[in-house]
Amino acid sequence: MRNFIAAVVIILVVAGAVVLNAAHIKSACGELDSLLAAGEYRKALEKWERERPYMAFFIRDGEIDAADLHLRELELARSRNDRDGEQEHLAGARDALIEMINYESVSLGSIFCVPFRR
Repeated sequence: MRNFIAAVVIILVVAGAVVLNAAHIKSACGELDSLLAAGEYRKALEKWERERPYMAFFIRDGEIDAADLHLRELELARSRNDRDGEQEHLAGARDALIEMINYESVSLGSIFCVPFRR
């Protein structure tokens, strides 16, 4: 009976960690998206720099690299007054944030570390 209780506690702790992780990532991506929508590209890049190490631990490199590229290029495009580049990288950054939110969802696979294909 002790083993069963220990197993249930471990599963509940892992499930709680997965839920909290997903909530944190969704919240951070939402804040980044709000900053981008408000045109606060420098603040968005600064927040990204703070959040990136945490997110890089849980999210695939492709999504992290895409967001990183677009956020950095967005700031450069604004400094060069490149409106077309700004719009392109703004759309790319927002798409990358949406992909990160979609990737980090709570499921039985994420709780039990079951590999799956996307």
